[in-house]
Amino acid sequence: MNSTSQAIHPNVLVDHVMSTFSQCAIGEFREFLAKHPMITKWIIASDFVINEPQAAHDAYAYTFFPQNAEIEDIKASIAKSLPKDFKNTRTVTSEIKEYFHSGETFTICLLTAKTCRAAGDIATARRLIDETLNKVMRNWHNADSQRDVIREFEQLKEKAKANNFKPQLMSTMVIATVLAAFCQIILAQERKIERVGWFPDRDNIMTSYNRIAEHMFAINFSAFCQRHKVDEHPIETLIGRAEPDAANPKQSWYDELVRIPDFLAAVLANWHYDKNDKTTKVTGRQKYVDMLQGAVADNPYVIPLLLVETGSGICVGKLRCSKDPIAQECQQTVS
Repeated sequence: MNSTSQAIHPNVLVDHVMSTFSQCAIGEFREFLAKHPMITKWIIASDFVINEPQAAHDAYAYTFFPQNAEIEDIKASIAKSLPKDFKNTRTVTSEIKEYFHSGETFTICLLTAKTCRAAGDIATARRLIDETLNKVMRNWHNADSQRDVIREFEQLKEKAKANNFKPQLMSTMVIATVLAAFCQIILAQERKIERVGWFPDRDNIMTSYNRIAEHMFAINFSAFCQRHKVDEHPIETLIGRAEPDAANPKQSWYDELVRIPDFLAAVLANWHYDKNDKTTKVTGRQKYVDMLQGAVADNPYVIPLLLVETGSGICVGKLRCSKDPIAQECQQTVS
């Protein structure tokens, strides 16, 4: 798949993801929610695998946690089954597999080509930033009260003029923030929620350009709520910042939360779903194979999605990962 200067508008991306999810995964999501009745506070943790040399794809993983206890207690519960992140885990134990199948969490992971350029080439990215400022943000009915946000995008516009501006990084920001907003939207559509927090892993997606991704997420969430008739006003929205843990400065203070999407993003990014040769289905050591077979395959609480760019637009499909090769299928909605 070749890179393209054709940008993917956030509305187009979220519409395709929502259409596919509503057709192919809403039943599984409702089954997960039914295991956690009356929960009004939620956590969505995310991890990204971007442009890894050995990976088959880029991966954006988002895990839903019911906040049915204090965060420290939730972290401690995760650590019992997953004491380390995937990179430092040698063996995928039965406890790890059981945790992913338990229904304690629900994960959506979008796979894209490494060459995916949601923001287009550098000229397109610059134009989109300019149009967002002039045609959208400055015309907000509450633009006066949003001066700080508008100022951040004005600074981004200036930084985009530099020759070293990275449209690829901007593309990953577009996808990451659209998906985070999508996750909150589908939760709000299915449940009356009081509060939801997005806790992304430490990544330059979240920290670059003075943390502009946080504003992109907030703008997307508000726009998608209006577009899909979701009342955002009763929902308190939080964004976690992966600051170092005081007890362990080498990891973030909510490292355990990110551990779930970390395991899944790592494995799914290395999944060659389109190959029939069993020896090349997964790039990496045996633990990758064990995770794919034991934690992902036939798991209703792990939903792999695939974004494909075509000459006429984009496709978003659900990838079914099964131990039975006959059951392997990809359902897609096409632009």
